Amino acid sequence: MMDRHGQPLLLTVKGTVEAFYR
Repeated sequence: MMDRHGQPLLLTVKGTVEAFYR
């Protein structure tokens, strides 16, 4: 699922995943 506003959402998800995998 990729939308015009999917970039910021993806970045947020990636940040959360990275924080959890810290």
